[in-house]
Amino acid sequence: FPLGLAIPAWPCTLDLDMAMKGYISILLCVSISCVPGVPIESQDGEQSVSLPFQHKDVNTNRKDRQIPPLDTFSPRQLPPPGQSGSGAISEEEIMKAKPIDPREISCNFGEGEPSFCSWLNPNETDLKWQTTSGRSSNWIGGPKKDAGDKEEGGYVVTETSLTSDGTPITTSAMLISPILDSTGATGKCFKLSYSIDGLSPSRLRVMLFPLPEEITYDYFKLEEMSKSSILWQTRDTTMGGWVQTNVLYTHPGNHLIIIEAIPKDLTDNNRRFRGYIAVDNIQVGEFTECPGDCTFDGGLCGWYDIEEDDFNWQMGRGSMNTATGPTRDRSSSSSGTKSGGYVYISSSFPRRPGDRAKLHSPAISSLGRDKPMCLRFWTHMYGNGVGSLRIYQRDEDDKNEKLIWYLSGEAGNAWYQGQVPLSGHTGYQVIFEAEVGKNSLGDIAIDDVSFFNGPCPTAPQVAASHSADCTFELDECGWNNPGSRLNLDDINWDRIQARDNPALPVDHTMGTPMGHYLTLERSGLQRPGNKAWLISRQYPGTSTQCVSFWYYMYEPFIDSSGPSLGSLQILAKYENQRSQIITQPIWRLDNHQGPMWMYAQAPIKIDSKYRIILEGVLGTSRGNSLIAIDDVTVFEGSCSYNPQGARAMRGDCSFDRNVCDYRNMSGENARFNWRQADISRRPANLPDHTFNSPVGYVYFDIFNTNNQKPRLISPVIERKGGNQRICVSFWFTSFGTGESTSLRVLQEEIDENKNTDDGDEDRKNDRDDDRELWSIITSDLETYHSHWVYAQVSMNANKDFRIIFEGKATNGGFALDDVKLFDGDCAVRPRKEEEESERKKVERDKDLEEYRGDKNKMDETSQSKSDTGEENSTEES
Repeated sequence: FPLGLAIPAWPCTLDLDMAMKGYISILLCVSISCVPGVPIESQDGEQSVSLPFQHKDVNTNRKDRQIPPLDTFSPRQLPPPGQSGSGAISEEEIMKAKPIDPREISCNFGEGEPSFCSWLNPNETDLKWQTTSGRSSNWIGGPKKDAGDKEEGGYVVTETSLTSDGTPITTSAMLISPILDSTGATGKCFKLSYSIDGLSPSRLRVMLFPLPEEITYDYFKLEEMSKSSILWQTRDTTMGGWVQTNVLYTHPGNHLIIIEAIPKDLTDNNRRFRGYIAVDNIQVGEFTECPGDCTFDGGLCGWYDIEEDDFNWQMGRGSMNTATGPTRDRSSSSSGTKSGGYVYISSSFPRRPGDRAKLHSPAISSLGRDKPMCLRFWTHMYGNGVGSLRIYQRDEDDKNEKLIWYLSGEAGNAWYQGQVPLSGHTGYQVIFEAEVGKNSLGDIAIDDVSFFNGPCPTAPQVAASHSADCTFELDECGWNNPGSRLNLDDINWDRIQARDNPALPVDHTMGTPMGHYLTLERSGLQRPGNKAWLISRQYPGTSTQCVSFWYYMYEPFIDSSGPSLGSLQILAKYENQRSQIITQPIWRLDNHQGPMWMYAQAPIKIDSKYRIILEGVLGTSRGNSLIAIDDVTVFEGSCSYNPQGARAMRGDCSFDRNVCDYRNMSGENARFNWRQADISRRPANLPDHTFNSPVGYVYFDIFNTNNQKPRLISPVIERKGGNQRICVSFWFTSFGTGESTSLRVLQEEIDENKNTDDGDEDRKNDRDDDRELWSIITSDLETYHSHWVYAQVSMNANKDFRIIFEGKATNGGFALDDVKLFDGDCAVRPRKEEEESERKKVERDKDLEEYRGDKNKMDETSQSKSDTGEENSTEES
């Protein structure tokens, strides 16, 4: 029987309870758009009705219904998958839907009034996407601006710390496209911008859900959609910034694109903390909008052969020889689809051993010095006579071909993924070169070439043209623990499998317990301050290199004395022109940073041959505290420091294990000197500032009637085109009384015409041209108890210079720790008492002048009123 209801306005709900046999169909009409519901077969005489919005079956607790935005429905499109009671859409409605061109799903989510465009936001998921803008970022989460840098610009976001009260089909948030038509053989370029921040996000991925020619009744279940093929995914935080990615894909028939945001598991403690995943600027275009990317299904996508080689690459769909070559292309090998192709070299007649074929990419634009790229591809090297595959990079401003990847010999009858980092100040080309092996059973194929933003370690490890890139999945890739014989460190970096360490059960490379990473060796024999070195191969020093890696520095329990995890540092070790061995700090972080893998990078520019050292130092922290590294990459080109606060300079020193080329000006054998604290001799009850360990700082103490002035001088700090001002910061504490106990900071500028040898001992201990920058006496401090005080002062840095710390005492001393230099200016800290008193005096004088000015005005007003005969009581008032 027909049931007619007048629904006055959206949003609204429609509840129907019934007990009957057969089925009922509900037709909900809004304006001219009619969206049929899904008939559900009766069970045991009870009937529930599926509507295209969230509902509860009969005999269940009712909750407020959630109506999706009206613009998510169209008379020619399906209702959102999963918004029916069964999580399915009827076959009848599928037949009515008309697929659209993939380019029609492009969306920037509006401006002012954000919208989902044609994308669908199903209700039966644990998390929900929301349309919002930067103006609501502090309210519901998300970046402060959209990907176009507009505060009012729209984007979609999901809060990853939230959980569902019900029993959702999936534990993620899904954004589902309308039904899309075939991409065509050349494919479509899918682009999006994303932002990930906080502790609770796990990953973001883009998936393809194929639709068969004949669709079964329950084909659109959301649990089936979660098994779609993954086109792209990331697990890395963007620290709140926007990052753009793109992927070229092909599909011969109807399909859906699904953007899925996945939070961390409920068993993970980090799920309690707020976080978000945001998406903006979805764009779908032709394959040319993904330069260099190619599936080789419909051509070479701009890749080309040259005449100077011996023969050409050719297109293929499957080998005609069971002893060599792939049976089908890479994507159809994993998905089982019937379409797809690849490119390969044939080693059969008339080819001869040593013949080479080169395949050149179109021009790839450089994104800048801070934005290296990663080339990923799939290769198949099967057959008894397989030769070799090489990859070269050729820069626009340098036509030389630089070898960046190399692999030879048979690798099995399977497709496997390779990758290599790319960088350059200008544009460049990538060249695949295949060489014929010893016989005709040596076909080599490549497929699914793509370029992604960000560096990546060369894979497989054996293909690295040098031994610095490493995922640690097989070994340490040529990085060496120096061993106890050399007496360079105390402990080792250990390569472990993630599943063997409950404190960090996933690596960065694979994001699974099966992956590997390096961590500091832990045993009962270690002490705070023990360090581990990992030393690279030697670099020539002819060009700037950038070292990047992922680090994990987490301290779950921090006591009242402060963090004490330890430190992670990059050093460069080289021999200077005076044959001195220099260990230069490049990058450093101390103590707890957070319970996640984080990205680091730093430039290294040394004029002579050098080695890179990854140094880890143990603090006093125990339990599940951990320092780990993974996915090390060294690529050519300059880059900025990340994080910026980790930049290290010569002159920085934490005095953990040595004094970092600082020295006493009066000679190391002098009676009264700065010395490094050790277990046998140090001030009582004074832990170091860096890790709260018993040692790890320098100090002097003098208890006699002579007025001694020990001086500690830094190594020469070179200023080659650097900032004209520099800030030096440090921590200090005193033990002693009276104005005779003091500490000064001085600067010695280096004369360019004189030897700047750090070992220069003939200089006078107290030169007239040493400029005082900062000083303090014990009476300036608020307390006489030993506690660490922060200090900083800025100085001119127009030329090379050294820093001098001068103490003076007859009954006491000072301790010094964590000296660090920064480019730029800074205010003097701590403020001196007389400066603070002068500031307060100026404020009092200003207030007094203002009071006197107001009083004079009041007197003038009173006099004026008195002259006119008006009563006044100003003086009485």
